[in-house]
Amino acid sequence: MASEVFISYRRSDQEKARLLHALLKQRGVDAWYDALVGAGADWRRATAKALDAAPIFVLLFSKNAAASDDIGKELAAATFSKKLVIPVRIEDIKPSGEFLYELASRNWFDAFEDTEARFVVLADRLAALVKGGPDADVAAFNLGTSDPPPVIKPVPRPLFRRPFVLGSLTSAALALVAAVAIFSPRPQVSAPQGAPTGQLVAFFGFTPTGDAPGIIATAEAATDRMFQTMGSTWLGTVARTETRGTPEDKRFARAAKLGALYALSGEMRASKDGVVLAVRFEDVPSRMALWENVFTTPTSDAAHLPAQAARRTAEVMWCITKTRAELTRDTIELLNLIADRCRQGGGSNNQNASYNVARMRAVAAADPASVFNQAQLVFMLGMGVATAPPSAQAAWIAEAEAVLKRATELDPQEPGLYLARITLAYGKSVPLAEMDAIVLEALTQSESKDTFVFGEANVFRYSILRTVGRFREALPHAIAASSNDLLTPPITVGMAYSAVGRTAEARAELEPVLAAYGGQFWGTAITHAIFLGAADAAAMLASPPSAIPKTTIDCLRGIHKAHVSTNANGRALGAKQASSCSEAGVLSPLQALASLAALGNLDAAFTLAGRHPFTPYANGSGALGSLFWPTSRAMRSDPRFLPLVEKLGMMDFWRATKSQPDVCESEAVPFCAALRVPVRP
Repeated sequence: MASEVFISYRRSDQEKARLLHALLKQRGVDAWYDALVGAGADWRRATAKALDAAPIFVLLFSKNAAASDDIGKELAAATFSKKLVIPVRIEDIKPSGEFLYELASRNWFDAFEDTEARFVVLADRLAALVKGGPDADVAAFNLGTSDPPPVIKPVPRPLFRRPFVLGSLTSAALALVAAVAIFSPRPQVSAPQGAPTGQLVAFFGFTPTGDAPGIIATAEAATDRMFQTMGSTWLGTVARTETRGTPEDKRFARAAKLGALYALSGEMRASKDGVVLAVRFEDVPSRMALWENVFTTPTSDAAHLPAQAARRTAEVMWCITKTRAELTRDTIELLNLIADRCRQGGGSNNQNASYNVARMRAVAAADPASVFNQAQLVFMLGMGVATAPPSAQAAWIAEAEAVLKRATELDPQEPGLYLARITLAYGKSVPLAEMDAIVLEALTQSESKDTFVFGEANVFRYSILRTVGRFREALPHAIAASSNDLLTPPITVGMAYSAVGRTAEARAELEPVLAAYGGQFWGTAITHAIFLGAADAAAMLASPPSAIPKTTIDCLRGIHKAHVSTNANGRALGAKQASSCSEAGVLSPLQALASLAALGNLDAAFTLAGRHPFTPYANGSGALGSLFWPTSRAMRSDPRFLPLVEKLGMMDFWRATKSQPDVCESEAVPFCAALRVPVRP
């Protein structure tokens, strides 16, 4: 994958490089440093390729870096290639020799005092520079790339290429405009969609109530996180400098002057139970509240509130702005319907299927000429069939088919129709190979045309491949899904890395998410941490989120202790505990099956697996997600495994697609042997 920022550093400074890389990733910026080079890969070739591709070269300068010939060569290559070079001092020293020659005329960014805080500032400025838009000129000036501050034209955020051609990305183009380097953030396939046209949001920050230092700090953290989240999810946002300090009663006037259609604001306050964040998202012309929500958390979990609130708020805002942008007419009545449809979770992943369908049905009926929103109704119907009342399921499928037919007649080229076809196939429970073919068609047709559809199609492909054990092929789809779809859980890429044994990268992805979100993704992540090394399981269990029941924590601690034990009696006791915890419903189905299989209670494991249907959209967290993990090998060797995967339809999928799970490359087990038998015509 081509990166936007190349981080040059000395190995002794790797922790600082890792911190900057993580901060940039949180802001939606693709950065590269040599810790990303896989085991066995040619380090020099990988470095040269990454350096050639990245338009920005960030040098972490220290005494050790100044003594490195390799860093000197990297700097010379970056200068020769006319990269945007940004030297960052992480120690208070002056450059000399070749570094003085190459860097004397450049402005330095100092981060040798309070490095972590300064790196946050640096990451913000680099993100603004990469993404273009109103903040880029200030960022460019502050990073010393031009004088006076330039005017930088916004660059639309492009789609990733399809995962199976990610390796062939070309280098980002670099041009000089108004004496400053302007570059495409990622290689563009064609002109992609970014934020919905005309749907600009003016965010006025979260105002602290009172003078308590903790509330003030949390309000600022929530404001920072909200700006970062909006910047990485294609929400068109007014520059922070344009809204800072606006009085509450002037927000509508200021937003209108800035050309914003929406205003986002809120307050942070203390309560007797902890911390409260009240959020308002409003339509500027009508001053109508489109969504209001109150987020509360105990004081002990206040550090997780900014990320949780920002993600939920961004989901709702994206839902409203995207749906509204696709209308053929814009009225207050329709806006009310859209807000009603979006405010209960914001996206198509809401568990309340009946609510989603009813509200989307109202939007589609009020604006029947909007093909995208007709397609969204099909999406809701298809995804909701599994949880709809049994008496309504056939009617929902019939309605989805009729709506899809009408929408296709209106505009057969609408990318949303491809996503609608996937979800209709899902609702009808078509054979998995047939569904996979529909997903591949959606990927091909939506690439470069619709970010949301492309991202969701990658989610489906990742989920299908992961569930049938094709982890290596699933990984790039997880990366593309995470980069293009706001609704993709932020732990997805970390889980995908852990499934292929790349634990260092898994931890680099997962641990910042866990630190930011707390208990929101803890339950899924802990299973991957215990059995796949995706995070530090012992640390997670030592300090679990307060929202996780104590009974669950006690079970998982016992299971983890047994799993790492080399004592047969200890493992047997762990298997017994896993069984009792599973029967008591204390564990999730994924936690239970992974534990039973890993600790050798195969009777209970097969009983549990037989009770759960194959759900290819479970995104790796469904009950059957651990069937092809290394810790489930005993289960795969059991004669009962072949009938299980036959029953689930996996064998039909592998045969139809002439494929097999990754484990069949190294395991001589009955179901793998059956796959090697020639398929009868």
